[in-house]
Amino acid sequence: MSRLVCASWMRVHAMLALAGLKRLDMTEHISRIIPLDEMLPAVSQGAIGIACRTGDEPMEKYLAKLNHEDTRLAIVCERPFLMALDGSCRTPIAGYARKGEDGQLHFDGFIATVDGKQVLTCKRTGGFNEADAIKVGQEAGAEIKAQAGPELPLQVGPRPAPNLPLQVGYHLKLER
Repeated sequence: MSRLVCASWMRVHAMLALAGLKRLDMTEHISRIIPLDEMLPAVSQGAIGIACRTGDEPMEKYLAKLNHEDTRLAIVCERPFLMALDGSCRTPIAGYARKGEDGQLHFDGFIATVDGKQVLTCKRTGGFNEADAIKVGQEAGAEIKAQAGPELPLQVGPRPAPNLPLQVGYHLKLER
């Protein structure tokens, strides 16, 4: 709500999350929904990840009921893409995986130089299962790296956090 107040007070246009406006019952403020062919979201945008202790069966059973499997598999694809490019919150990178009408996993990836002068994209398709999702994400990252070559800087400044191993738990769907 505070972003809307600031935007109206300063008389500026703001880009806000559709999911947030829906949750706040403020959809009257939507002037345009940006389609995916114009702008991809950040990797894992709109998903909530929940982790629990290994072997905590009661908690695992509880969380399994909250899991949204299509979202989980999308994130299983998107994270290896980000990791392959050593991406962080300081990298102009986007990735969007989803289950298509054909039942297959469809992935679109994007990375740009900070000044936006060079943009690299990729599209991949694979089976809608965990093994294929990981493979699609890794291959998409490798494809972008090959397109970029050694001269293209894919990172802005030093990486703020160590590259954590891939850990995928349960994921809730939030307007993906």
